[in-house]
Amino acid sequence: MRWFYLLARSVVWAAFSLAFSIQYEGRENIPQRRGGYILAGNHTSYLDPVVLVFPVRPWVRFLAKGELEKGFWGKRLFSALGIVPIDRGSGDLSAIERCAALTREGHVLGIFPEGTRYPQEAPGKPKSGMALIAKMTGADVLPCAVRYQRPLRFRGRILVRYGRIIPASELDLVGDDNPRALRRCTKQVWGEILKLLEVPEDAG
Repeated sequence: MRWFYLLARSVVWAAFSLAFSIQYEGRENIPQRRGGYILAGNHTSYLDPVVLVFPVRPWVRFLAKGELEKGFWGKRLFSALGIVPIDRGSGDLSAIERCAALTREGHVLGIFPEGTRYPQEAPGKPKSGMALIAKMTGADVLPCAVRYQRPLRFRGRILVRYGRIIPASELDLVGDDNPRALRRCTKQVWGEILKLLEVPEDAG
């Protein structure tokens, strides 16, 4: 429900702007009048998807682990916010296909290539799901990164960076069915994320 998403974003932004000092860099790199691209970033905290979406105008539909959808309220919250649940570790192609369909429909797809949370100074190894969706849709990819002041307290600093959007033509995926192409694309995007995160490329 788009109205619920917009309402929730407004209410949460008001709360977060009081609780934290959030700084955004690279906002000029965010397409403001269109969707149909992939927003890919590091995953350090449950706050990541919240702080990432504030400057993004189209509806951001995140891919998230299905365990969070369990229970009466979990299912309804996932549905209302348009979150796509995925059964991690089982090759959940239905979730990938749903994400591809949403991207083609003009939504922004939010995805964390690591698949789960890792410390910001020691990122995890990225999975190829993001590259597979980019290949299926021909979507551009907007790399981003979130850094938190540690420990994160009241009025603690959160830095969010958006990099240059990577056009689909630069991902070199069209017509290449070799799995190495997905790995190459994943490494390319992840390298940009690590630069924004300011950690060495061999850290992730």
